[in-house]
Formats: sequence, C-alpha cells, structure tokens
Amino acid sequence: MKLTILGSGTDASHLAGIANRFPPGFLVEWNEHKLLIECSEGIRFRLEKIGVDYADIRHLAISHAHPDHYALPQFLQSVWNKIMWSGKNYDHELEIFCTKDIADNYNKLWNLYRPGEDYLPKPKLIFKPMSNGEQYELGGAKLSAANVSHSKMDALAFRLELNNRALVYSGDTDDCLGIRKIAKDADIFICECSALIGAEKTSLTTHLNPFQIGAIARDSAVKKLILTHYSGLNSDEEMTNECRRAGFKGEITIGKDFQTFEI
Repeated sequence: MKLTILGSGTDASHLAGIANRFPPGFLVEWNEHKLLIECSEGIRFRLEKIGVDYADIRHLAISHAHPDHYALPQFLQSVWNKIMWSGKNYDHELEIFCTKDIADNYNKLWNLYRPGEDYLPKPKLIFKPMSNGEQYELGGAKLSAANVSHSKMDALAFRLELNNRALVYSGDTDDCLGIRKIAKDADIFICECSALIGAEKTSLTTHLNPFQIGAIARDSAVKKLILTHYSGLNSDEEMTNECRRAGFKGEITIGKDFQTFEI
C-alpha cells in the first residue's frame, strides 16, 4: 500500500510564524484501488496535484461530521460538473464509509444546499455506516472501524489491512478503548495531535496531545507513528520528544502535506 498525506493541518491557516498546511486528507493506493480518507475543503485540488482524477474516487472514508473533515456536498457537486462538462464516462458507484449520523442526515444537508432536488445523477452514492468491529472488503483489503470518543460526535477510527500489513487512522479522538484496540500492532498509525503539549481534554472538545499519543502507540505496539492534524504551536522536536517521554520506541514522523509512505 502507498499512503499520501493530502492534508496534515487543521481548519485554521496563516497563523503567525507557522507554515500553512491543508486540512485533513489521506489517499491510500494498492493495486488498482484507491481509498480517500476524509473529504475536507478543497480535497479535489490536492488530488489533482498528485495526478489523481477526483472524479475517479470510488471509496471514501469519513471519520466524523466536523466541517474540517466533511465537505461532501461540495466535493460531489464538483464531481458531477466535471462529468457533465467533460463528457467523462462515469458509471461506477461511490462507496462512503462513515458514521451512522452522516449516513442518516446527508439528505437533510443536501436539501439545505439544493432545496427540493434529488441527488445528482452521478456518482451513485452508497452509504455504508460503520461502528465497532464492522468490516468491508475493498479490492482484496479489509477495512474495519472502531467508535472513538470525540466530544459529543459520532466518530470513527479506521483500519485498512492488506497482505498482513495494517494502516490505522485515528480520526479525531481522545484516549479511549476504541483507539487503543484498533491501533493494536499497526504498521503505520496516523494519529491526530490537535491538543497542545500538556493540554488535556476540555468540556468543549476532545483531542490527543503528543504524550498521550506516545503512550497509546507504546501500549498498542505500533511500529511507525505519523502525527497529523496538529496546529504547529509546538515544534516538531517538542512533539517527538513528548512521544519518546511516554515510552514509545518506534519510528516517529511529524506528517507534512504530500509526504508519501510505503506500507
């Protein structure tokens, strides 16, 4: 499997002294298959930058409905207009692996954007809500999910396995049983790091700080850790040191946009 980071940042940009990074997005490729993880604003431009036609995405995993992860109506309208204006032959379905609340409420969101209109003719949407332990087969790979704790959100982490290799993506979460179970023995663990060093969860939101991530990766026997969805207010060195202080001895990368990894 090949992993490309399409967005290692947050929903804020142009912070003083901090390099801009795009909001969350990841592409996993194997054989002739592609899985897009997260559908944040402008994801199509980032797919195009790496030479991938956004209208050809057939599998999409969305961790939760916060807007820095979930801009699905905009993405789908862009796909339809490209099909219509380019004359592109597009007959495949788009499978969307997501939380139950996204699947149940997408119609309401669509009607806010386009009142009284049916979904666009293409792509045909196949929502596949997931929860703890549910699995789907994708081109010989296995996609599974775990419910994780993120404020009051219905939120998921994902695990993709192929040829005895495992890629895990945390979504947004705090330290909970779900993230610890799904990260077990991961070859690559992409973990959100929105909380600052020393910050614990608050009543407003729940995220992980670098020390917590290091402890989860240590206890889950993760091989390689990729920190993502971080603000940049802590330096790369500081975040790495906190993971080490928690006892994680595996490889650590502070994720950057358009980095690639082989799994």
